Amino acid sequence: IALLFIITTSLAAEKKSSFKSDQAFQRAAEISVEVFFQKAEFLNPKLSRDGKFVAFLARAGEMLNLFVLDLEARRVQQLSNFDQYDVGNFAWVGERRLVFGISEESYGVGGAYAIDADGKRFRTLSDNLQTQRNANKGSLQWGFLEIQALAAEPSDHVLMEIYDTNKNLGEPDVFRVNTITGKRSLVFDNPGDLYGWLPDHTGQVRIALRLKGYRQIVLHREKDFEPWEQLAEFDVRDG
Repeated sequence: IALLFIITTSLAAEKKSSFKSDQAFQRAAEISVEVFFQKAEFLNPKLSRDGKFVAFLARAGEMLNLFVLDLEARRVQQLSNFDQYDVGNFAWVGERRLVFGISEESYGVGGAYAIDADGKRFRTLSDNLQTQRNANKGSLQWGFLEIQALAAEPSDHVLMEIYDTNKNLGEPDVFRVNTITGKRSLVFDNPGDLYGWLPDHTGQVRIALRLKGYRQIVLHREKDFEPWEQLAEFDVRDG
């Protein structure tokens, strides 16, 4: 109830200030060290595209899990229930769908998931590393959602980096993943020497970064799978 009150209050219409100018600079009460360093109760609220829901992270037991607040019904629903991992990054895709990844003590452990704001149509997009180990898979894959690479328009798809133990782990491939079906399609087949990439607003990977010794090379292409063309090259020691 307290959590619901805090969130709904923070999203309420702007209120008129009743503080006088000489009160605005009053010294705040001192905060104890214990309070300053204690774990946050909830964090990172994000409004849905249609403005009807707020997704946020809050503690369920000891771990951060994903919750959503229905602004019209004033109802909070818990969407994930991890007891060994924290939900880390998350984002809205489409109007009422969320994607999220998990972490352990702030370190990514693979694992990417999608779910609707009402808790339906849950989909595993990439198993976490422990699940893969338990399945005795020959090679392991780290699946990381690239939250900044979401298309500008509502879409059921998201770009995801895949790090495979059969390859150099610093050189990921990139897949476009359907968050409803989980189906992947390759959009960036790393030849083995590219360590960074950037998409355009439609989700096509247009920029790639290559490092040869101390030489940083910036590459560009017009569309997926077209040849790369060099845009710039410079010495990283030059700052």
